[in-house]
Amino acid sequence: MSVDQPGTAAVKRALPIILLTLFLDLLGFSILFPIFAELMLYYQAQDSGILAWAMGSLQSLLPGVSDERMAAFFGGFLLSSYALLQFLFSPFWGRLSDRLGRRPVLLLTTGLNCLGYAIWMVSGDFLLLLLGRMVNGIAAGNLSTLTAAAADTAPAAKRTRVMGAIGATFGAGFLLGPAIGGLAYAYLPDFDGAGFGLNRFSAIAGLALLLSAINLMLIYRYFPETRRISDHLNNLPLPGGGIVVLLAAYFVFMVSFTGMELALIFMVRDLLAFGPQAIAWLFICIASTSMLVQGGLVRRLSHRISDRCFAISGLCIFFIGMLLLALIGRVPHPSLAYIGGITVSLGFACVLPSISSWISKLAPDHQQGAAMGRLRSLGALARIVGPLACATMYFSLGAPTAFTILAVLLVLPLVMISWLVPAASSAPDMANTDPMRDIPLS
Repeated sequence: MSVDQPGTAAVKRALPIILLTLFLDLLGFSILFPIFAELMLYYQAQDSGILAWAMGSLQSLLPGVSDERMAAFFGGFLLSSYALLQFLFSPFWGRLSDRLGRRPVLLLTTGLNCLGYAIWMVSGDFLLLLLGRMVNGIAAGNLSTLTAAAADTAPAAKRTRVMGAIGATFGAGFLLGPAIGGLAYAYLPDFDGAGFGLNRFSAIAGLALLLSAINLMLIYRYFPETRRISDHLNNLPLPGGGIVVLLAAYFVFMVSFTGMELALIFMVRDLLAFGPQAIAWLFICIASTSMLVQGGLVRRLSHRISDRCFAISGLCIFFIGMLLLALIGRVPHPSLAYIGGITVSLGFACVLPSISSWISKLAPDHQQGAAMGRLRSLGALARIVGPLACATMYFSLGAPTAFTILAVLLVLPLVMISWLVPAASSAPDMANTDPMRDIPLS
């Protein structure tokens, strides 16, 4: 059974709407970044339930641990609960969008996002906060659906440009989100003690809820269906070979990146005395670099430089940035945080769109949702492994050692991507796909 392909003109016009929807989604998500350390310290002081019990158990085993290290440790678990559900649900949402279309899946997941932010707004204890983050984790599959919808709008030869636009939108969301979060923390009212579970961070949660509600209305009103629906084709497995190697490389890279995200927030607070607004400015610089590189450099050079070359260059740059951040433990100066953060962002901006584009080119057109769902699912799995591993290393070994280990980890994806030959300029046809065609024979 199949449904007619949506009109070509409507599909082409969908890209600006996709980018706006993605931007608002990321804006609501990233306003949490500059306040995350303060959020964990707040619940450490206020909570008398599961968090208090877990903290007491850990302190009895390791007496004398600072509140900041404790916050980093349990913050890793909070991030991982979100990522675990994203890992479990991203492939489901991706395949469902291949079957039912992108539009209904986006409406459902954005509605769930609204629910998650509403729970956060009234989370008077840590358990409710955890529940809200879990609902948002289930809904996070809309990122893979939006990426697949963007791939629907362009032929394979132009997908690196489209993925560059997606990456620039990620950068813009992560640019303004932390800035808004830092300003909101400073200037929005504090509802702590007002009753109904309202707390110090309810105004920020309400702002995220508002952004998600606007997003839901935009999708309902303006988002056209971009996907041909075919039950027969969607039941076919994805081709293997190069896609498997790229997914593995992406996973290891994202473990390093997500571990860095968590460690950076707590390291600059502990070693450089950065508050929420200073952390917000640091993330603004990092996100600005990512946005400019992906929206400008990658898009302009995508027809001249292969995805493989972009990925290898980005991994090398990212490695240098991680070592610069590790130096903060020996030279605790704010300039190192900015230089290292910008260098890491430059590397990330080259790696992410190149791997996404490469996988999109190798996947058949009728399985873009499944391919992007698999990609985002592994990214979510990395957000489980990375924060947990980094929180443990940060807690037991300190920030410099944690950053050094995360940098050394990048050797694995560098070797895997160097082993592959560049992707063809168009996606393979299912009838003629050799699963091993992207792996060199010698």
